Amino acid sequence: MTAIFFTGDGLEFYAGSSIGPDVSSSIDVTAPGFQPTAVLLTMSGQPIGSSWGSWSYPGIGVAVDKATDEHGTFFGKRPDAKPDSNDWSMSLFDDFTYGEVRFDGDTINYAFSVDGWDSSGFSLTHSSGSTNANEEVFYLAMDTGDRDVTVQFIDTPTSTGVASFTGFGFKPQAIIIGQTRITTVDTISGATVGASEIGVGFGSVNNENSYSWTDKANVGDMVAKTKAESEVANLCDEDGASLFAVTIDSFTSDGVDLNFTATDTGAARKWFIFAIEETDVALPILLDFRKRRFNALLVR
Repeated sequence: MTAIFFTGDGLEFYAGSSIGPDVSSSIDVTAPGFQPTAVLLTMSGQPIGSSWGSWSYPGIGVAVDKATDEHGTFFGKRPDAKPDSNDWSMSLFDDFTYGEVRFDGDTINYAFSVDGWDSSGFSLTHSSGSTNANEEVFYLAMDTGDRDVTVQFIDTPTSTGVASFTGFGFKPQAIIIGQTRITTVDTISGATVGASEIGVGFGSVNNENSYSWTDKANVGDMVAKTKAESEVANLCDEDGASLFAVTIDSFTSDGVDLNFTATDTGAARKWFIFAIEETDVALPILLDFRKRRFNALLVR
């Protein structure tokens, strides 16, 4: 389990779930009871109430209540359909927060966006595809109070060393990195090298953890790799070898410097970074908790 502690005034977090929206419709999510500044999403890939199937549609999406700031990466595989081939399809979009990609046609089954931000929560709106999103959506709604947030794409460097990523508009206190081997945003990468590889990393001034998972082509040949404690990103290939090894060099006044000790030298890969602005209280810290509210995001 990874725990990220955020500091700031007026922080609120709410973790919940909702059914996905039908075609040409929206679902109003009011359970949070506050207006979020950001929402993180993930899905099981299974219809509510169904038994486990032989397919997988994992991924992560982030939406920020700033115009159209939402980035989602998601992919799908049905390993019993093509047991002798790489039948993954993967996508990385900047105008959808989450969705489902068909592995056998490299098309979008459905995609939806987070919008309708209000004092009770937010809405999930069907944005693309001809299939109802009748599957369970898990979300973390965040009101970061007096702390700013951003989400943006980055291009990984093709050589090792420290790379600077700017344009945040503030100095972060923590970041979440969505990692892929996609080279172009708003396209679907199907049956190609890297289509089955995804990772997510968490980092603050004090600690970094990352998780990467992948699947080989053949049924029953699942290869998963987890990297904890030392790196904010460690994306592995289908054989479990690390393609990227990344640590936080420093948080800067306008972004973050990342140290790539291993990287894909063949092409820049598209990742996204979600960042929360720093606070004037340092961590770790012991102080009067009655004077400042502390919250934790727990990731299992």
